[in-house]
Amino acid sequence: MESRNVSSFTVQGLLGLATVVFLHTAVRAQESVSVPAGPVADLLRCRELAGESARLTCFDAAVAGIEQAVRAGDLRVVDRAVLAEEQSARFGLREADRARGAVEQPEELSAAVKSAQKTLDGWVVTLEDGSVWRQIDARTSPVDPVVGQVVTIKRAALGSYRLLLNSNVGFRVRRVR
Repeated sequence: MESRNVSSFTVQGLLGLATVVFLHTAVRAQESVSVPAGPVADLLRCRELAGESARLTCFDAAVAGIEQAVRAGDLRVVDRAVLAEEQSARFGLREADRARGAVEQPEELSAAVKSAQKTLDGWVVTLEDGSVWRQIDARTSPVDPVVGQVVTIKRAALGSYRLLLNSNVGFRVRRVR
């Protein structure tokens, strides 16, 4: 009877240990970073090398490869804040003109008016950030854009945008540059 309890305990213990090892392996697999082939993948592979000398040699070569790719313009490393800032600067440009990134495009932009010119087709408004917006609807606004005024441009239907001079007065626009 005693040998049956010992072997039962051993089997349960081994099953428990196998479960822990399996779960640990599954968690480590989820933590691994999926990186396409190239200089960054080469760098990450260096961590798998056992010897310190081999690992250091690998890291040195991989960093040289990354540096070369950055200088050639094949690789660009940016953090999310820089990417968000760049995407904000491209707000309103046609989809084909914008670079795609991991950060969602902003839904609106607020900036001061640098210049505003009334044309036969409507307003052309240049903002302090350098973006130029042209009115695309025939709506007349009871308020005109004024230099120094902070305006908000929001996404609207069918790829258009709405320039708001205050919370609800404005007109539809398209970014020219």
